[in-house]
Amino acid sequence: AGVAAGFTVDIGGSDTSGPSPAINATAVTAPGGTHHAISIAKRTGMQLKICGEVQPVFRDYFEKEIRPHIDGKQIQFLGEADRALKNEVLKSASALLFPIEWNEPFGLIMIEAMACGRPAVGTPVGGIPELVSEGETGWLARTTDVADVAEAIERMWADRSDWKERGNKARNHVAGRNNGQTVYADLLEQLRIDTAA
Repeated sequence: AGVAAGFTVDIGGSDTSGPSPAINATAVTAPGGTHHAISIAKRTGMQLKICGEVQPVFRDYFEKEIRPHIDGKQIQFLGEADRALKNEVLKSASALLFPIEWNEPFGLIMIEAMACGRPAVGTPVGGIPELVSEGETGWLARTTDVADVAEAIERMWADRSDWKERGNKARNHVAGRNNGQTVYADLLEQLRIDTAA
């Protein structure tokens, strides 16, 4: 099975002098922003590794918008990500880039990455602003425009000194809000409010 939409970005350690690899772990779709991830990689000079399923309905999109940019160096396509590859990607990543265009209600790959201590960079659509807190758990682009997302990546690189702190805050945010007990308590509270109304 494919991995939920998202692009992991490796900003590297203190010995990294230039832009570092980004890894796309997603179903390759236009609404998921695969083409945006490529544009962002080219704007910022990052390496992008795409690992995701190409569904039949998006085969033409892949052939026209994605494949021409795959050069095996800066832009690489690794294919569909199984559990082992997803774990490897999340383990080696430094942050998660989520340049989606559609109103995704809940980005599972964002929660998985944040649970691994990876801060997130996202677009302000759907449930993403509820998951990414600027200056706390990651960086939020102003719009879905590629230039704005690239600017958020630049802020991420500029803030390398507190990257670990943001990663820890991301992990704590997920642990505090997305564990079974908290979700169950929230559902019970919502049911209580709905039945009282």
